[in-house]
Amino acid sequence: MDDLSLRLFGAIHVDRVRKVEAELDEFASGGCGDGRGESGRVDALFVEYPSGEFGLRQYLRFVVRVPTVAVGWGLVTVVHTVFYLLSQRDVIPAEVVAAVRYAKEHDRPLHAVDDHPIRILSGTGPAWVVVNWLAFVGLLWATRFDGAVTAATLATAQVPL
Repeated sequence: MDDLSLRLFGAIHVDRVRKVEAELDEFASGGCGDGRGESGRVDALFVEYPSGEFGLRQYLRFVVRVPTVAVGWGLVTVVHTVFYLLSQRDVIPAEVVAAVRYAKEHDRPLHAVDDHPIRILSGTGPAWVVVNWLAFVGLLWATRFDGAVTAATLATAQVPL
């Protein structure tokens, strides 16, 4: 029986997809930079990326239940999207694009290992909902109209994506 070994390759890349593909290919062929020079074969890829889709209804439930988190999520999305589009011309992280291509080219299974945060947060309990709404009302009170416009813009920034 073959020995089971697990080697991990990973980073969050805001980089060119071709560069990440080359790094993944080198890693998968055994060149993991550990000096052992062992040659190996990758049987499967696991990507730390949310699995499953969510619809507009579930996204709106997320925004209504945890509006402060939705504003923060929108801000992160806007920043990430700009960097992703500038560096790799895709809204998906480079490591995910590279892993998908590698899995297809080498006929290997690809598994996403995270549940989508929007699915998780759309079902939050009452304590999270109350705390989020209190923080959101406080934010709106402190920033008045400008804060409301900014919050609405950030909370809806993901809808087209």
